[in-house]
Amino acid sequence: MTNYRLLNKYITEEIDPNAVYVLSLSYGKDSLACLGAIEKLGLPLHRIVHAEVWATDTIPADLPPMVDFKAKADEIIERRWGIKVEHICATKKICGGGSTKTLLRTDVLQCA
Repeated sequence: MTNYRLLNKYITEEIDPNAVYVLSLSYGKDSLACLGAIEKLGLPLHRIVHAEVWATDTIPADLPPMVDFKAKADEIIERRWGIKVEHICATKKICGGGSTKTLLRTDVLQCA
């Protein structure tokens, strides 16, 4: 048995058929490689989410080349895996003590 088959056998014994399996995507090499591993191992994947960081309410913290990369990667992911990447961001900021903290809430906003 190959290592992939052994790993798949171990993992599939733990899969809950009632669970929703979500990949948190950072667009780094490791999270992108997870997509390939999930596919190769035949594991379930229902949603892909990415937590966006914004410099202001209208300006993303990512530089333009990264914004373009994410858009291209999203197209490839949707075409290959049939899952649309959900871009989420914080909906509430709290200020105090000279610093600003951004809170992620359960009612996250779908980013533009």
